[in-house]
Amino acid sequence: MSGARGTWDFLCLLILLSLQTGYLQPTSSPASYSPPSIFPPGSQLTVNSGSEIKLSCIDPLSVNWTFENVIHLESSKNATTWVTTNAKAQDTGRYTCTNEKGLSSSMYVFVKDPKIPFLLDPLLYGKEGNDAVVKCTVTDPEVSYFTLRLCDGKPPPKDMILIPDIQKGIVIKNVKRSHNKICVQCSAYLHGQLKLSERLTLKVRPAPQSPPEVSLSKTNHLLREGESFEIVCTIKDVASTVVSMWITENNRISTS
Repeated sequence: MSGARGTWDFLCLLILLSLQTGYLQPTSSPASYSPPSIFPPGSQLTVNSGSEIKLSCIDPLSVNWTFENVIHLESSKNATTWVTTNAKAQDTGRYTCTNEKGLSSSMYVFVKDPKIPFLLDPLLYGKEGNDAVVKCTVTDPEVSYFTLRLCDGKPPPKDMILIPDIQKGIVIKNVKRSHNKICVQCSAYLHGQLKLSERLTLKVRPAPQSPPEVSLSKTNHLLREGESFEIVCTIKDVASTVVSMWITENNRISTS
């Protein structure tokens, strides 16, 4: 027993010395923050037109709300609760709560209105070779076969690749020059009935297919100081206005 007692006394002495010398110090982890919580819970909410939208942001820090859809952006700062009375189809969109640390949570709200099945930005532009976004979203998540069709009722060209998203719109992948001035409509089926948006015209900005051609007025000619010469830059295969820039020794000279 005396051996065990001696071992215990020795351990206690080691712990006491460690605390006094700083080898054993209680550690405190820095405060960790988490994104706010939204009530009611879930990633999306569906309400009928004319009803109330009430979203609460739960967080110990101060928060602010932002609302965004394809037609406008609105913000309401330093408010824990977002309330919209008599909601309209135009209130369909993403509601985001952000705390003062920059952490956020969001919820997408659909406001169903049979008379307004789509929210639409009438401007539709694309650059050749890039993706274009048709800012057309639906107000009712129960739609099916959400896509684009030509204004004459025919399907889009086979080389027009579409990626539809009822919350973000329709992406046209790798826009072609041949797509310019194509008239399209968003289409979807709701409870078995075909719904069509207003007409849109896709405007495609062509991209140059070849580099500019540079020619000199005097080639293989030794110039004297003060003597003038001319350099011509020719840009071909472009059907729209372009901006050119001259650079020498990494310094900009002029633009046109």
